[in-house]
Amino acid sequence: MQQQEPQVILVDKEDRVIGSAGKLEAHQKNWLHRAFSVVLFRSVGGKFETLLQKRQWSKYHCPGLWSNTCCSHPQPGDSSLSAAVARLAFELHLSFDDIRFVDKFYYQVSFDNQIHEHELDYVFVGFYDQVLPIPNESEVAELGWFSVDDLHLALKERPEDFTPWLKMVMSIACRCLEDGQ
Repeated sequence: MQQQEPQVILVDKEDRVIGSAGKLEAHQKNWLHRAFSVVLFRSVGGKFETLLQKRQWSKYHCPGLWSNTCCSHPQPGDSSLSAAVARLAFELHLSFDDIRFVDKFYYQVSFDNQIHEHELDYVFVGFYDQVLPIPNESEVAELGWFSVDDLHLALKERPEDFTPWLKMVMSIACRCLEDGQ
């Protein structure tokens, strides 16, 4: 029995659902769809750090680049929040549902391999100060805590080391740090 390709929720720019499609097809045809990004923070010595993952080398776009804690797409019928909680469990083996929605943003980028990111991305944040999780090796090549201040500098100086959406995700996620959570 062949496993069915994951679906994504197709939306218009006002976030109204207009259908669904296979994940790869949506990325190949540059169709706007919902996505989500999760950012986990911790405080160490009064400074904030964020948990980043290096995307597995087998990914069809952005392999080997550092990105936010986890990201993916809600399936038709799922909320972005429930999908984000499930993805934390799948990618990082974390039973962790203490995340909250901060904002969403639109972005579009095309890659050399004819794959396109054309997404309305929901950003969720949480605070996590436990031991470093053990990632799902099929999804994540490496995990690490990064100083938020150092990350902002690295995103300016070495953007090629990071996924194209990370700068915007961090800009939105860091609002909760400025607001005191």
